[in-house]
Amino acid sequence: MTPSPSWAEALEAEAAMSAAAISKRRPTAALPPTRRQEPESARTARRRICVDIAPPDGITKCSPDRPFLFPCLRRKRPPEHTPRMQSTTATANATPAAIGDPARTTAPDLLRQTRVDLAAVHRITVLEGLHEGTWNHFSATVPGRPGYLLLSPGQTHFSRVTASSLLMTDPHGNVVEGSGIPNKSAWAIHAPLYRARPDLACALHVHSPHVTALASTDGWRLDTRGGQHAGVFHGNVAYFDYEGIVTEDEEGERMAEALGDNSTLIMANHGAMVAAASIEVAMLHLISLERACMTEWMVRAAGGRMRRVPVEVAEAVAAMAPDGFGERGYLDGMKALLDHEGQDYAD
Repeated sequence: MTPSPSWAEALEAEAAMSAAAISKRRPTAALPPTRRQEPESARTARRRICVDIAPPDGITKCSPDRPFLFPCLRRKRPPEHTPRMQSTTATANATPAAIGDPARTTAPDLLRQTRVDLAAVHRITVLEGLHEGTWNHFSATVPGRPGYLLLSPGQTHFSRVTASSLLMTDPHGNVVEGSGIPNKSAWAIHAPLYRARPDLACALHVHSPHVTALASTDGWRLDTRGGQHAGVFHGNVAYFDYEGIVTEDEEGERMAEALGDNSTLIMANHGAMVAAASIEVAMLHLISLERACMTEWMVRAAGGRMRRVPVEVAEAVAAMAPDGFGERGYLDGMKALLDHEGQDYAD
């Protein structure tokens, strides 16, 4: 049955109106219903703001309660353990080039990082099993203040040392910051060392098990061609006979003289002292020394002989030792572990 003309005309008119309505809506039909059009320049600016600003708390996507309008395509904000400033790899008399842009890095910043790093090394020593509770002592020079030192607080377990608990001493050994009990041996050993070696910025003294065992074995010295850890000390280790507990500067001066231009002093029947131009290098050398002695002990205990590397290989390893092993990254990685465990070393 053919529809009446009036009905057909009405149907065509309705279809035409619908097509016109759809045509008018088409330019915005592809956009999400909650998003309005805005000039391209505005969208570009907002994207730039969103990408350049790290989201709070490591958030990588926008949410209604965050002031970011577009998904952030950058990496997460670095965690708290990453370096907050330039690495302290210089002595108190360092040039601006050695410590970073002076316009960006201030003396308080460097002192703060030195405190945090040295406190972290105390905790790392505990993790590595190189400490003796409240004994042993570490030090670092104070940036910008020649003759001033940061020292381990006496009668404080290494697992409880914090950045603020480190003692600061003046050139005469007086404690000018900190309320802990000073370690008399610490000052007597460390102060003469820095006077004799102004190129040093950190010194670590321990009685770690394998180092002390080697130092207590008659006629046995570290084989610096014994491998990668041992090679760090090739041509860079000195020895010192035990003279009892050090309490006077004169004894410390003899130790500094025995060290000479080397970075490591193995002290017979006692332990070792490792020194370097930065905290991170001293820390990694301390760990390497214990590992080298442990490896040699294990080989000998098994009745074997050390497989020695060629002299030129040991020399090449030693040439990298001052700062060629990623020491800063190693220290920061260990600090990340301390942070993960919730340790308060930075307090």
